[in-house]
Amino acid sequence: MKMVNQKELHVIFGTGPLGKWTMRELLKLNKKVRLVNRSGNKKGFPDEVEVVAGNAFDTKKVAELTKGATAVYQCAQPAYHDWVKSFLLMQQSIMRIPIRGKYVRP
Repeated sequence: MKMVNQKELHVIFGTGPLGKWTMRELLKLNKKVRLVNRSGNKKGFPDEVEVVAGNAFDTKKVAELTKGATAVYQCAQPAYHDWVKSFLLMQQSIMRIPIRGKYVRP
């Protein structure tokens, strides 16, 4: 198991191709990684990665999962047929979280 930098938490929303690529690059830099997906299913992910269930539309849950994060990566996407209804809401939910005490506004 690799030693990871426990001081820097990097949270990735989405475990599809972009989320996995981002995770791999962060692990190469020895960063602590938390992946968020709907199920929390950890199958197929390295032991050093934390995988948790979370709803990207739930602002309170997003804030809880990203508390203390150095960076947040938005790699999640709603189903294509839901984009008109859901895309902006998902982006706003994730982007309105405090990073190191500062709020990020889209």
